Amino acid sequence: MIIIEEIHSLQTALAEYPDFLQDTLTLGWEERRKMHSKHTTDQGVPFAISLPLGSRIEKGQCLVAKEKKLLISVEEAVENVVILSPQTSQEFAYLAYQIGNRHQALMITETELICLAEHAVMHLLSQLKIPYTKGQRSFSGVLHGM
Repeated sequence: MIIIEEIHSLQTALAEYPDFLQDTLTLGWEERRKMHSKHTTDQGVPFAISLPLGSRIEKGQCLVAKEKKLLISVEEAVENVVILSPQTSQEFAYLAYQIGNRHQALMITETELICLAEHAVMHLLSQLKIPYTKGQRSFSGVLHGM
């Protein structure tokens, strides 16, 4: 089995390996955080990753399978999320604190707080009587548009 041990930017990989074929790998938030795991590309090529401690695969990055002459670009899967729309900066801070204090993944945009629709998050929002909407989006767990 092919084992990939490095993450590259897609632009760097394309420049360094212009003749390699291209494929994609669509992963959810939790899958992108794993440093050691087995995967299959979107076109069916099996491989494993063994990345350095603290690595996280993000959209726009690339895995290089030199043995197969293949560039595997990473895409974010669409996931079930909970969307909060705070009305004030104080409400924004309060909600972000409550979610972060429970060690839940949080994505922040200019107007929304977005969490994965997990049991712990749903329980917290219910317990605090915080209004939310459900949706489906790719989840990166980083700041967007700020």
